[in-house]
Amino acid sequence: MSDSNSTANELLSILNHLGEDSINQSPEAFLQTLPERVRQYLYVPVCILWVKDEQQAVYRVLAAAGVDDEYTKTELNVNHPGMQFPSGKQVFYLADISQTHYRLF
Repeated sequence: MSDSNSTANELLSILNHLGEDSINQSPEAFLQTLPERVRQYLYVPVCILWVKDEQQAVYRVLAAAGVDDEYTKTELNVNHPGMQFPSGKQVFYLADISQTHYRLF
């Protein structure tokens, strides 16, 4: 099997597992387990889901894997220049969370 076929099969398997999880779990439970799944599938040490608090103009951690409890208290200013929005203004990523300096609550 070629590398591209192997990669395609692996991606289909990942999507299948995520789809099954989304059906078999409540939305809240799915969101809590998603970062660990993503971390495993992408072979990355950290995955964090953020939610925007419109009133406070910050992003707060919704769910995370690979960070300590103290980090989950981090708030990101929505206008921070380190945020990159690859697909519009609804999704952002930070290439290296260890290089961010935000106050912890």
